[in-house]
Amino acid sequence: MACKSAMSIICVLMATSFTAEKTFAWGKIGHESVAIVAESVLDSNIKTKVTKILQGGTMADAATFPDKVKHTGPWQHTAPYHFADMDDSQTYLEMIDSLPAKSKGTGDVIRALVKAEDILRDSNASADLQRNALSFMIHLIGDLHQPLHEGRPDDRGGNDIDATYFGVKTNLHSVWDTYIIENILKNLMPAGVTVPSLKALFVGKPVAKDDTATFVDQLRTPTKREIAQWQDSYLIDWSTDSIENRSEIYSSWKGSNGAAYQKKYSDYVNDKILMAGYRLGAWLNAIFAGDDFQAEKSAELRDHFAKALGKNYGDAITLEPSGKGLAMSAAEIHAHDCHDD
Repeated sequence: MACKSAMSIICVLMATSFTAEKTFAWGKIGHESVAIVAESVLDSNIKTKVTKILQGGTMADAATFPDKVKHTGPWQHTAPYHFADMDDSQTYLEMIDSLPAKSKGTGDVIRALVKAEDILRDSNASADLQRNALSFMIHLIGDLHQPLHEGRPDDRGGNDIDATYFGVKTNLHSVWDTYIIENILKNLMPAGVTVPSLKALFVGKPVAKDDTATFVDQLRTPTKREIAQWQDSYLIDWSTDSIENRSEIYSSWKGSNGAAYQKKYSDYVNDKILMAGYRLGAWLNAIFAGDDFQAEKSAELRDHFAKALGKNYGDAITLEPSGKGLAMSAAEIHAHDCHDD
């Protein structure tokens, strides 16, 4: 590794986390694609504000930050923010209502997104905290649109379901996180050109700049009506959409039916990336213009949280490093590229 001292430890933790946890939602290319779609619909003045908060970085760069740090010591508390598992018979709100007292302070993807919005609307929040919040919002919107990030708790969102996908031994969650997208991209590549390995994508080995661009270019152009319908919705609607499709996603997997599964879900995955990007763009436009975003639905969700979790429900979500020693700000970690010599 080319990183030194404390940063070397962070890099080692980032690399070893590849085998420790398999929930990378959409992988590098998928998350960057959500960010690129969102950035394309930002108003020009909002784009300037976003660039300032990211301290000159791009939304695509910020999109992968939460996955890079979620298993490092000071950021481990953010790992549960990437998903919200629930039983087949439950909606998200029913899952919240049924949480035991010990789990109410853990957090999940929807509560983390609400907290990120609050921070971004807070003019007194520090520059580092706002950058963290924006990075998490960009990333977690992608997570929420990956159906198995609202998977069944008994199989950890498909992590415990073995799969062989085009000859690769993996699990159903990873099929959705990365392998469907990798195979979409592979089909676009000239003969003899291979998609970077999943591990290379995660630990930070260089990915050709045109890989994400190639994936984005193959996305269809949605109609104005579709975009309006996608954006006229809120977190609970996005959760409900994933849950409604989840049963078929599980039942149609036969263990090794890669070609049929790829054909069935490639367009669906592409549309989920588009939905996430257009919704994120609309939400950021509203936040940084000082406008409400889905005000009635937002108020209903927050009221539900207050009743189920307590009026200080937001205090349990922390989008900054905790503890000492390895604790580094988002800016410090963003400033270092971990890579092999």
